[in-house]
Amino acid sequence: MHDVNGKTLHVNDMIVTPSFGIMKITAVVDEDNSEGHGALVAVSDTENIHRGYLRLHVSGAVKIPDMKELARQALDCQDACNLSGVAHTFSQVISELRFLLQAQAKEGIIERFSTDILNQHPICVLFASKIVSLTSYEETGHHPGSFCHAYDWAKDMVG
Repeated sequence: MHDVNGKTLHVNDMIVTPSFGIMKITAVVDEDNSEGHGALVAVSDTENIHRGYLRLHVSGAVKIPDMKELARQALDCQDACNLSGVAHTFSQVISELRFLLQAQAKEGIIERFSTDILNQHPICVLFASKIVSLTSYEETGHHPGSFCHAYDWAKDMVG
C-alpha cells in the first residue's frame, strides 16, 4: 500500500488526511478489493483512539462512513418519495456497510461477517422497507402492485 506520492505505508505510520487530519494506521484490513478502490486501513488518532477506516488509493484517501453516518442515511431516506434516489443511495450505502462490517470482523470488533448479517442489518431493513413502501408492494393478489403480478409480467416478457 502506498500514499499519493508512491511512498510505501506500513502499520503505525502517521498519515495526514482531509477527512481525519493526522492519523496513525493501526491495521491493514484489506490490501485492495476487486473493484480496485485501494487498501482498506483502520486509523486512530494520536491518542490511539479508533477513528474509522480509510480506503487508500493512488488518487488519495477516501473515508469510509461510520455506522452512525450510514444509519443517518437510512433514516433520512424514510421521508423520500423518489424510488430512483433511494435505490442509488441504498447501492452506495450497502457497499460501504459491507466494507465496514468486513473490516470490523477482521479486527475482531464483531464476531464474524456473512451475507445474512449484511442482508438483515437494520440499515438494509430500513432501505428495503422504504423500497417496498414506494413500490406499493402487496404480497398477495394479482393487482398491479403485487409480486405475483410483477413476476407474471416479467415471465411473459421474457417468453
